[in-house]
Amino acid sequence: MSDAAPAYAGAVAPERSRDFDSRGFRLRLHEWGNPDGEPVVLCHGMWDHSRGFDLFAPLLAERYRVVAIDARGHGDSDWCDSYTFHQDVRDIVRVMQSFGRPVLLLGHSKGGGQATGAAVTAPEVVRKLVNIEGFGPPKGAFNRPGRPAREPDGPEAFSEFLDGRRRLADRPAFRPYPALDDLVERRKVTNLRVARLASRRRVSLEGRSTGGQRRRALSPGLDWTIVASVARADAGHQRL
Repeated sequence: MSDAAPAYAGAVAPERSRDFDSRGFRLRLHEWGNPDGEPVVLCHGMWDHSRGFDLFAPLLAERYRVVAIDARGHGDSDWCDSYTFHQDVRDIVRVMQSFGRPVLLLGHSKGGGQATGAAVTAPEVVRKLVNIEGFGPPKGAFNRPGRPAREPDGPEAFSEFLDGRRRLADRPAFRPYPALDDLVERRKVTNLRVARLASRRRVSLEGRSTGGQRRRALSPGLDWTIVASVARADAGHQRL
């Protein structure tokens, strides 16, 4: 991703960016605020990336050291062959452990659910947890609208998962769009409430330019592996 994004009132690019090694996997971290301040770790949602905090992080940075994580397959972090709820939870735990002191942990949507899982997994490194519209793993599988309920570990679920993975084998990236504005229009379909200028800034940060075309900086493998695994994720939410 690039910092060359349309201006938006209140949005501030990270003051520092660095790579973080999570057991051999490269994650990208973006930071705002005093590097010696109390750490606040931010975890983004499913179809998002850490630069989605460009408006919120500078406000927190007036008092804290703010660190936003690009989850696996998102933003500037590396892609991998599969994505599970547990992997992201462990990545969050390792980032928190690297500070050598308890941190404030905040997550939104999927990131809220995973932040909760991380707090349950390693409570000794979490001083406070904030979960914004986060979800926890359901008792059954996530189903697309109109489909009958099924067991998350049943034959039908595994068959659907494997069929999806086979289709993704020939799909190295999300389909290209001729220009940034075309990608903005596509993203607006998923959230009609976001102002066009704000959407344009966010999409410009998440889109990768290849051969004059724009693609989303998200691994296409996220479509199937997250949905399949989150239904069997940790039961820590039941204990909170």
